[in-house]
Amino acid sequence: LDSDKTRFSTTERRAIIRAALEVQKTYADFNVNVTTDRDKMDDAYRWGWILVTNSWGSSGEAWIDEMDWKPTNEARASLLLVHGIGEHSGRYEHVGQAFADAGIDVLAFDQRGFGETGGRRAYIASFSHFLDDIQVLLDERRSLAVPVVLMGHSLGGLIATDYLVSDRRQPDLAIL
Repeated sequence: LDSDKTRFSTTERRAIIRAALEVQKTYADFNVNVTTDRDKMDDAYRWGWILVTNSWGSSGEAWIDEMDWKPTNEARASLLLVHGIGEHSGRYEHVGQAFADAGIDVLAFDQRGFGETGGRRAYIASFSHFLDDIQVLLDERRSLAVPVVLMGHSLGGLIATDYLVSDRRQPDLAIL
């Protein structure tokens, strides 16, 4: 982090490292990697966000890449954002940041075959794998003990709708 020591003061570096360690401790069960990308960390510090990336496996066939925007104070809700076709979670940075500014903990992930997630590009063996991934992530969102929101855009809206009409445990609110 900031190896040339020109971007942050010692106090700022310590605050960022403390926040990063707290996030890692909070999400220890989810294999969290706190980003050290200097530009992203600079923005995160300036605006009070903590940007987290994570990779995990679901249904045994793909690694899922995530981005998480944390509000600076206690979260009043938790949102799972499902992106559209040909997209990735990074395209929603402005959305994640806006929700984080409003006190909502946001998790966006690259769907199988998109962005940094593994697997054959834009291919999924079974549509139910999309729902499996959402179920795992919604369960993780519930661990925050605040209302859970499922938000889908484009293909993500179709996947979210399919999830909503399934027999799976439902979110508190959906945005389609």
